[in-house]
Amino acid sequence: MAKSGIIYLQLISFFYPLCYTGGTFTGTYNGLGKMVLTLAGSTLQIALRVILTWFFFPHFGLAAPAIATSIGWLMDNLFWLICLTRLRRQSLLQA
Repeated sequence: MAKSGIIYLQLISFFYPLCYTGGTFTGTYNGLGKMVLTLAGSTLQIALRVILTWFFFPHFGLAAPAIATSIGWLMDNLFWLICLTRLRRQSLLQA
C-alpha cells in the first residue's frame, strides 16, 4: 500500500504546477467578471477527473486518480488559455 501511495505522490507532484496555473487563470477571470468561464473550466475538469478515474482505475489502481487529475488540470489550463487568447483577440479588435 505504501508503494502505491509513493507512486501517487510522485505522479501528482510532477503536475502540481498546473494546479497553480489554473488558480491564476481562475483569479484572472474572476477579476475580469468572467465567472462563467471559471465555472465552465472547473466543471469540465471535475467531470473529466471523475470519468477518467473510473476508466483508469482497473488498469492503474491507486495511480489512476493522479493520472486523471493531471489530465484534468492539463485540459483545464488548455481551455482557459484558449479563452484568454480569444478575449485578448476581441479586445485588440475593439481597440
